[in-house]
Amino acid sequence: MLLLCGGLLFFVAVGYGIVSFTDRNLLIAAGTLLISASGYVLLISGMLAARRRMPVPAWHWVRVPVQRGVVLQALPMLMIGLTTVIWALFLGVEDRYLLLPLGLGLLVVAAAYVGSLLQRAAHHRSR
Repeated sequence: MLLLCGGLLFFVAVGYGIVSFTDRNLLIAAGTLLISASGYVLLISGMLAARRRMPVPAWHWVRVPVQRGVVLQALPMLMIGLTTVIWALFLGVEDRYLLLPLGLGLLVVAAAYVGSLLQRAAHHRSR
């Protein structure tokens, strides 16, 4: 899982390099699409890890007691994915892409989901 996150961050950096160092519209669109796709995969992976549907990225395995609720270790992955998606949407606004409303709709859904996860995490800590 850690390799997946590292690879996605690498693709975000490559997309940033493409967008930053080119003046062709096709390459800018490809870089923005690469950044956006990587961000959405990070966001979805973070959501699945927070719901305990896939493992959380970790340097090593630690034995912990089984608990219910949200996995707090998945929140950084969610936030990185959300930040990347917002950044890709800003790039899309700058270049006036047509699929921007779909991206904004997905971002609103993702923000609502992350907000509910944070509320559950705060409620879980207060017990």
